[in-house]
Amino acid sequence: MNIERAEELAVLLRGSACSQLTVKEGDTLIRLKKAPAGRRVKKEAPVKQARPAEKTAEVRSDMVGMFTFAEPFAPGGRIEAGRLIGHIKSFSIVNEVHAPCGGVIAEIGCEDDSPVEYGQVIMVIKEI
Repeated sequence: MNIERAEELAVLLRGSACSQLTVKEGDTLIRLKKAPAGRRVKKEAPVKQARPAEKTAEVRSDMVGMFTFAEPFAPGGRIEAGRLIGHIKSFSIVNEVHAPCGGVIAEIGCEDDSPVEYGQVIMVIKEI
């Protein structure tokens, strides 16, 4: 058996669902096995340039329930400390959610009238 024939067999094995292939031609016996499927290696994220840390506050759910915004909020909008953000309702319990600080809304973490889990981010506020 020559190298070209062995390479053809390797290509044949690679394209099949088989995990191994054994071929005997004359006095030559060749056994090919596929390597076990390993985990894919994730590419490392490019290193970002260090920026001064912005002070942010995460508003998190303190219970499991349905969250409803008190009014429409959007990223980029301003919010005052103590302002009512919305309500979390679970059975007959209703908890108000207030802004812990004033600033600019950086992110909205859930949708209006949507279920929230304990500790889920509802809003991120960039303090000014």
